[in-house]
Amino acid sequence: MKLISSLLALLIMFSGCQKEDPRATVTGIVGTVLCKSMPGDAFKPAQDKSSLFIGGAVKTEQNSSAKLTFSDQSEMLVQADAYFEIGSKDSFGTQNSGGVIYRLQKQAAPAKIETPHGTTAVLGTVFRQDVSTDSVKIWVEEGRVSFTPVSGGAETIVTAGQKLVASKSAQILKPELVDPLEMGMQINPGNSGIPEFNRR
Repeated sequence: MKLISSLLALLIMFSGCQKEDPRATVTGIVGTVLCKSMPGDAFKPAQDKSSLFIGGAVKTEQNSSAKLTFSDQSEMLVQADAYFEIGSKDSFGTQNSGGVIYRLQKQAAPAKIETPHGTTAVLGTVFRQDVSTDSVKIWVEEGRVSFTPVSGGAETIVTAGQKLVASKSAQILKPELVDPLEMGMQINPGNSGIPEFNRR
């Protein structure tokens, strides 16, 4: 019997069915936050330290938020009415709606975040991205972010202190400077009841 158990364990390990480590953990839950750990799971109320694997997702309702902490200590603050799905190592994930504040650690290769309007790529930075039906808005506090629209337009670089507004049909995008007060409100909206990131 022991021999059969050992053989089954080896079979599972070499067939690629060995359970992977979670990519992110859900904490700092405020209001109604739903999550699913894996693609085939049903959404259920998120619990503190819920694990998210590739294809898992989190969605927040009105006046709700949650923080996702990744294995490399990158952090995301998922704000109200937002949906984010965990990607593979080649794709950080997909942000389909709502606002997310990202504090990403330095990456060996650009971390890509997919949206309905295009792809955002970063090497390590602090920025906010809001996704609506019509557009994506990006505010960059630290570092730099690139955005490539689905319309086939050229890649646009957004650097610290700038914001970018892009729609699906946009071909030419131009970042603009942001007032420091506006940047502070976008990146650390502490006066809204949503928890701030720990400042470093």
